[in-house]
Amino acid sequence: GGGPGLGPGNTGVAGYGPGNGGGPGLGAGNTGVAGYGPGSGGGSGVGPGSTSVAGYGPGNGGGPGVGPGNGGGPGNVHINQTNGRRVKVVELSGEELWKSFDIEVFSAFGLFPMLLEEKRELDRIEKETANQSTSDKPAPVESKTAQRPKPRTASPQKKTQKDYGPKSDTKRLHWDVLEDTEGTIWSSGIDSEIEFNDVFGDLSDEFSSKKVEVKETSKEEAPKKRTEVVLIPDPKRRQNMSIFVKTLMKGGQDLGVVGDALRELDLARFGPGALESLSRFLPESGETGAVNDYLEGGGEESLLGPAEKYVLVLADVPRLSQRIKALGVLSTFDESVREALSTTDIIAKTCVHIRESKRFGRLLAIILKIGNELNKGTQKGGAQGIRLSSLVKLTQTKSNKNTTLLEYLIQHLDAKEADILHVVDDFPLLQQAAKCNMQTLTQDVGKLKSGFNAVENTYKTAEKAGDDEPFLVATGPFLERARPQVESMNGTFTDMKKIFEELCVYIGENPKTCSPEDIFG
Repeated sequence: GGGPGLGPGNTGVAGYGPGNGGGPGLGAGNTGVAGYGPGSGGGSGVGPGSTSVAGYGPGNGGGPGVGPGNGGGPGNVHINQTNGRRVKVVELSGEELWKSFDIEVFSAFGLFPMLLEEKRELDRIEKETANQSTSDKPAPVESKTAQRPKPRTASPQKKTQKDYGPKSDTKRLHWDVLEDTEGTIWSSGIDSEIEFNDVFGDLSDEFSSKKVEVKETSKEEAPKKRTEVVLIPDPKRRQNMSIFVKTLMKGGQDLGVVGDALRELDLARFGPGALESLSRFLPESGETGAVNDYLEGGGEESLLGPAEKYVLVLADVPRLSQRIKALGVLSTFDESVREALSTTDIIAKTCVHIRESKRFGRLLAIILKIGNELNKGTQKGGAQGIRLSSLVKLTQTKSNKNTTLLEYLIQHLDAKEADILHVVDDFPLLQQAAKCNMQTLTQDVGKLKSGFNAVENTYKTAEKAGDDEPFLVATGPFLERARPQVESMNGTFTDMKKIFEELCVYIGENPKTCSPEDIFG
């Protein structure tokens, strides 16, 4: 039943099996190969006869049908009629077809004209491409619907990068660059002709991005740094002490000079601030012991830190704490006595002025009269006296005309008894007395007496021991001069307190709770 054969003979070329009902075969004979025509059961078979591979429709012997045969739709598998085994489907690609058959054979029967056209087009493109080498392998074509390859075009050129010149071997400064500087300070307000190398000649070295090689120095070139000895356990105290020591050594002064000034009680070497710090940083017994133990154990004095050297120097000063105390008393005594006596005198005189002022008594009597008139018929009416703190109420009580009672009083006194308004002339020290603090004054007087007594006691101890001549020389004259001042000040202060207490009673106040600010203010 075969059609035109590829060649004579009973067995067709490239036959896959006998085609009892095959259509036009590619080879003549009883065995059709890749028949196109319909067989008895197959439809338009592309494949062989009874033993087909990759059949699309199971006919009696139809191979892989392109269209449906009498017997059915597309099947993925078929039964080998020879041995009845289930076989795996194998699909042929376009490339495999090209390798299996000559292009002239397909062309003779009008087969695959599209594939042929595509093949020729590919060949033409390959020849026209100058940079493409010719391949012996035919171009793969998988199906009729395969897309035609697009002609190769030149790749788009990369954007040309601006040439900024050679890069420097320095670190980068990541700033924000202005694209348009027209009309700004950068275009007209700065000097663009700076002699760069004259000013910044070492810029490349200072900011080089290359790792700086540090030359290894020999032990002889770089002597090992000696570690400072720390003997004061409190780090904060040690730090503050070191700072104070540097102020003492200002101008290159040696700590030994400080020790000598303390021995001689040389006030010229120390101001009030220095004496206060000396008292604050008076070496403790544990600190002094630690320094002495270190040196006795063979330690080097040169390794001591500033604070430790300070402790060492002061440890050699006899009666150190008493000396520092004496220096404080000597440096402030005269000024403190003057201030205490001045305050005492102001309070005492003001108390006397108040008690002797007739205007003040007359004024209080008038105020009491007015107040009782306003409070007539009330619990506060008919008062025999008032506390001085109540006088402030004169500024808080207002009339129907919105004037205060104090203003009303002044207006009428100015018209009838104007002399009373000159009562302020009786208290010339009143404003100064109002600023005096009795508690502070008492403390200042007490410090003066205790300071003097401390110096005197140390003097007596040193005189008895006979081992501290510098202290006796420095404090002896002071004690002789200061003793009568202390005694006088103490007497004056005692008298003032008595006068003030009497004034408190005179004006109806409690002397134990009343202060100069309460009365004079």
